[in-house]
Amino acid sequence: MRKQEKEKLVVVALGQLYLENKEIIEEHFHVVALADNNGLKLQNRNDGFKYIKVDQVGEETFDKVLVCTESQYSSLRVQLLEQGIRPEKICSLQLLEHIRWEKDYGKYVADREMYRQLHQSLGMDKFGFREDNQCIMLSDYRKPAGKADDHYFYQDILTASKIIGKRPACHVDVGSRIDGFISHLLAAGIRTTVIDIRPLPVWNMGFGIPELEFVQADATDLNGIGDNSIASLSSLHAVEHFGLGRYGDEVNPLACFAAMRSLQRVLAEEGTLYLSVPVGREEMLMFNGHRIFSPVTVVQIMDEIRLLELYVIHAGKILAYSGEDVEKGKYAGDLGGYDCGIFIFTKDRTEKPE
Repeated sequence: MRKQEKEKLVVVALGQLYLENKEIIEEHFHVVALADNNGLKLQNRNDGFKYIKVDQVGEETFDKVLVCTESQYSSLRVQLLEQGIRPEKICSLQLLEHIRWEKDYGKYVADREMYRQLHQSLGMDKFGFREDNQCIMLSDYRKPAGKADDHYFYQDILTASKIIGKRPACHVDVGSRIDGFISHLLAAGIRTTVIDIRPLPVWNMGFGIPELEFVQADATDLNGIGDNSIASLSSLHAVEHFGLGRYGDEVNPLACFAAMRSLQRVLAEEGTLYLSVPVGREEMLMFNGHRIFSPVTVVQIMDEIRLLELYVIHAGKILAYSGEDVEKGKYAGDLGGYDCGIFIFTKDRTEKPE
């Protein structure tokens, strides 16, 4: 009898989850193509696989399409359906969980039996096994001790450490991550005002966060905040989303630039602005997720304040450049397709006429 042929598979989304599952995918499927919307992930590949854009998936011959992402699954599924691909052929990462199930369940049964035997041999009264009290967790042993997004994890610690070191009387933030960067500031006792277009239901819970003030508003123009009024200001991984409608804001191609100029306007003289956005070798719009900027663009827009430092999070490393280094373009050879750039600006004091 001929050995059963592997199913033909197109993999969509070539990010971290694809890399984590690459081995099992290649073991159990015949991969006919790898697809992504980010053209940079499709370039200069010499590994024998066929690389295509997502809107070309419908041209391939396959049994299944595996969408190898959780956060963008819905949007990519829509993109595939619009090509006429049948819904039953589009699979989530749950497809791989089904493949692993037999091994995982076998381990669970073996562990359960070992626990029963050891519990009995020890003569314990507490925490005996009962059939009606099971909480079956099959896959946690395969997962790492913790999972951190390279951009946010390093960015939040680096930037919060700098602000905490300065001990400002208060800090104002526009749109940054609450459960990382902002929580670091609050734990250090930094009184922080957060401005975001979306509601924050937990901000008034009390315990542990009396230093947090929340303002729900569109921060594109920072209306109601005076010029030169904020001494410590931040916006981390937020401005790149402005004007794309993703978070309920109005669609406006110029919104990201308006937001940058507003941050520049409200920054106090001798104050510090911490701004991060995606940076890369090539500027591009990944609608409606984000934009990728050239560092030159950011510095040119922020033309009334001075760049002190630029940190680039690239391939798990933090690269540091002075403002002078950036002016000379010394960062250029270090940029990938999608890195995190953390810009630290100050506004010089204006000499007032006597």
